[in-house]
Parts: sequence; C-alpha cells; structure tokens
Amino acid sequence: MTQSGTAREVVILFVDDSATDRTRGVGLLRKQRPEWEIVDVPSASDGLNELGNREIDVVVTDLVMPEMDGRQFLQAVMERYPTIPVVLVTSQGSDQIAAQSMELGAVNYVPKRRLSEDLVPALEDILKAGQDSSKARDVLRHVIRNRSLFSIDNDLEQIRSLVHLVRTRLHSLHRLRADTVASLTAAVREALLNAYFHGNLEIDNNQRNRSADDFVEQALSRSRDSRFAGRQIELEMHLEPGELRFRIADEGRGFNASEVIARVRQSDPATTSGLHVICGEVDDVSFNDTGNQITLTKTLRSTASERCRSNPELNTAPAE
Repeated sequence: MTQSGTAREVVILFVDDSATDRTRGVGLLRKQRPEWEIVDVPSASDGLNELGNREIDVVVTDLVMPEMDGRQFLQAVMERYPTIPVVLVTSQGSDQIAAQSMELGAVNYVPKRRLSEDLVPALEDILKAGQDSSKARDVLRHVIRNRSLFSIDNDLEQIRSLVHLVRTRLHSLHRLRADTVASLTAAVREALLNAYFHGNLEIDNNQRNRSADDFVEQALSRSRDSRFAGRQIELEMHLEPGELRFRIADEGRGFNASEVIARVRQSDPATTSGLHVICGEVDDVSFNDTGNQITLTKTLRSTASERCRSNPELNTAPAE
C-alpha cells in the first residue's frame, strides 16, 4: 500500500467476540502474511475506536456478535469510513451470506469453514484492487466522457464483483467525495439486487418479507428452474460532464412502474424498500415502458436537497 507516495505496512482490523475464532483468524493471517500488521479487537465498538485512531486498509468482522452485531457494525463503518472495504466472516452457509453480504454492502465474505483457504486470497484481491485504483487515479481524473457496458449472469457472486468494480471505478475518478461514492454504489447495488431477485427471478416483495433463509432458498430454487435460468443482467455506466448515469436491465417480464411509483409517493417502504434506497441516493430515477430497466442519474453539481426533484413522480416529500 502507499500513502502519499510512501510505502507503508498493510493494516488489517480483525473484529470477533469469540476469543477462539479471533485467535485462529489472526494466527493464520500472521502465519501466511507476516508482513501485515493485524489489529484484533473483541467487539464492534472497539473496532470503531480503532478506525477512528489509526489508518486501516481492510476490516474483517464476524457477522454474529453481542451488543452491536456485524450488520450494525458494517453500516456504521460504511457511514463513517465509506472508503474502507469490509469482509464478513460467518458460520452461515455460503448461499445465505452471499445474499446478506451483498445487501449489507460488504466487499466480500468468507465462511468460517473456509477461513484458512479463502481469507488471505480475499484480502489480497481487495488490496490489489486498491493499489490498481490508486495507480489509475492520475489518468482517470482527466476522463471527461466514458461509457462502460457489462453483461453478467444472474449470479450473486458476479453481482458482488461488479459492485466492487463500480465502487473502485468511482473512487478512481478522483472527483467524487467519499460519501458520494458510497451513496452511488449503494444505489447501483440495490438496483442490481432488484434485477436479480425481483426482475430475473420474479420474486415479489411480499415473498421477500419472509425469513432471510427462506427467501434465499426460494431464489436458489428459481435460479435452477428452466423458466428463469440463463437470464442476464446488463449494467451501463455512462460519465458525462457534470453527470453520471447508470442503466440496469434484466430479462424478467417487468412490472407496472406507475403502481410502484404510487407506493413510493405514499411512503410505503415495506413493499418498495429497494426503490426508496435508490431514490434517496440519486437525483433522478426512470423506467422503461415494460419495467425491466431502470436508469439512475446523479447530477454531480447537485445538492442532497435536490434528490429526485427532477422526477416529480418519485419525489416522496409532501406536496407544497
């Protein structure tokens, strides 16, 4: 890693309330990468204190902890330190954590049963991506217009990788504040997850309100169903002077956008939570006629109070 052009030691923060698991995780990191500095703490609150007191490159955290659990800790890290990547470690099955880690905004995840095999490679990938991003900034900061088009399988791992790429690319532009990068990444992540669950797998919000495990199990079942298997997700990222635009399309049958917009205006997050998140992070949201394509626009010179103002149908504020 570099800091102002000077090489420094990589610092990994390891957070786990279990002394046994913490000793195991820290031990394997120090054994496999002795040149890294590993800071370990027994609680999320201690983790936040460390983040406030020193420069941390990557956070590794358990998902299940007392007082403040991994979900709350991750949310706090993303709000206060949006540029620091977080890796979740959990005893849950890979399918469940893949879905949860994506929704929580983690860069990656490692099941505890795969800790010795997967943790160090996951951290190495994140660190390398950060180095590549730093090297690219001096070039990408001069980009005026750029269009990138991606087509991926309907797969959570590919979505996770694409979200990480978008986050890295936005940071590399070197003209966006850290909180802007975090909010745009959150909006794109939510739109991609909507394309995965509600678009290509056609799971409605009422089904999503079931337990997380049941919901993921239904998604996995549908992904193996010939009616849904093979569908793709498309993401277009378009940079123009003063504007960033993201277009996310799936191959589902779509939905009645006007009905969903009406529920958003009625502030009904129970059935439109994803769209509430998206609209809260960008300035304009629009759909195609069939409802299987969403376009998110961020006017780079706009303020937070102007969010969604350019599309009155999506403005959830009371009418004046």
